[in-house]
Amino acid sequence: MKTNLLDSVQLFTASVVVGLMLAQPANAALCKISPTGMLDYTQYPLFQNTNVPPISLLTLSIDHQLFNKAYTDYTNLDNDPEIETTYDNAVSYSGYFDSNICYDYTANARFEASTAAINKKCSAKWSGNFLNWVTMTRLDVLRWVLYGGNRSVDTLTETVLERAHIPQDGHSYVKIFSGNSTAAVNEVTPFATTTSFCNTTSTAEPSQTTTAPPVMQMAPGSWPTWTLVEGYQCDFGRGGDTPPATGSNVYNVRVKVCGSGVREDFCRPYPGTSGPIFKPAGLLQEYGEVANGIEFGLISGSYDRPRSGGVLRSNIGRISTEVNQTTGLFVGQTNGTAGIINTISRIRSSQYTRNKWQDCNRPGIENSELTNTRG
Repeated sequence: MKTNLLDSVQLFTASVVVGLMLAQPANAALCKISPTGMLDYTQYPLFQNTNVPPISLLTLSIDHQLFNKAYTDYTNLDNDPEIETTYDNAVSYSGYFDSNICYDYTANARFEASTAAINKKCSAKWSGNFLNWVTMTRLDVLRWVLYGGNRSVDTLTETVLERAHIPQDGHSYVKIFSGNSTAAVNEVTPFATTTSFCNTTSTAEPSQTTTAPPVMQMAPGSWPTWTLVEGYQCDFGRGGDTPPATGSNVYNVRVKVCGSGVREDFCRPYPGTSGPIFKPAGLLQEYGEVANGIEFGLISGSYDRPRSGGVLRSNIGRISTEVNQTTGLFVGQTNGTAGIINTISRIRSSQYTRNKWQDCNRPGIENSELTNTRG
């Protein structure tokens, strides 16, 4: 299976590999006599007889590039001689949707799993693989790899993942699919002809408030400059090269996952109190919830203190302090509790309106003067 990993994900994976190297018990045969009689070096005290918990301190850069599209149209994702300039069904795109599941957009204003896909294709339905390609940002893939994705709904009976909020500025982006030798349009979408998809935050909320849903707006035809309209990226009927379609072609980029029917392969079972509960999980749960698992910590950049070299967001510790080990629910998401998952879930662009960034409205401003809470 061909896959794609972003640079940020590769860096994190490298960090995890280092942590896994430390995961061996201290009394393992790490110190051996070689044939020449030279004693190999060991990272443990020679007479240590107890297990040493492996630790991994993650470092995260917080900048605007996290809100760029995850899958560009000028990257070779599968190491063949050709660059992928559009959707390629031979590539498995990572994200909040399962590449091997077909999704419907329901009356609940979200995507929900419908049936199993055949070779990542779906007849007149949304292919999860295509939805990952068309909607995911770099931040979403990072969240998905680390802890299964950003949860907008997290209860005992339901989990809904939500794409990052994209400012209605140059970060908004359009993708066009006309079909190719790997898939026809109606094999990965409900449509039959060339279609444009524009990703932004709801144009109904120009102030980019926390309640504005992340959206994908659809228009039939090819509209490559849909995002080039000043102040109204991804909007309809603004003149110039903007489609005349209506707002009925707007989809919230939210997906219900880990349900009782067709279930995504990144769902992890928890015992529950009256039966198993499935929740989306990533590397933090996979390697941090097991016995003698890795203990994680996080340092990230800070908007309030940009010259501090980073801020300790979470000290080294067990991920069980952030994930309930009975239900799989995240802990402290609503009260601003510090932690790895809570910190990364709260990353967003703020201070933006259609006219300007409110924190950059005078010359010579220094970020350290500001009092906002973007972290």
